[in-house]
Amino acid sequence: MSNEKKIIILLAVFLVTGVSFLFYSENKQLNSTDGGWALYFENPKSTDLTFVIENRGKTKKIHWKELSGNPANTLREGDVVVSSEQKSIIPLSGADISKGEKITIEASDQSDGKKEIHKLLY
Repeated sequence: MSNEKKIIILLAVFLVTGVSFLFYSENKQLNSTDGGWALYFENPKSTDLTFVIENRGKTKKIHWKELSGNPANTLREGDVVVSSEQKSIIPLSGADISKGEKITIEASDQSDGKKEIHKLLY
């Protein structure tokens, strides 16, 4: 067999091996049960402050706070239990907040720590 055919076969084996590994690792990450949780605004471009807590792991109790200004003043807070592979939508209105004010949503649980999102209202 010529050297050119050996190189082509070797490259094909590396390509198949690499694609298989990437497929396996991506599939493993998507189907992970210990994926933690995420915090994000439902509509980041509007003045609406409704936010979402999405849970990719075990059922968690998450405490959230709506903070305003510097130093931060707590406007509202609460607890929510988010089941595994579910999301919870927390509806908040920005109607009572003055324009140009920075709003912070802070959420925390016992194991994964604290996460924050920010919005500047215009």
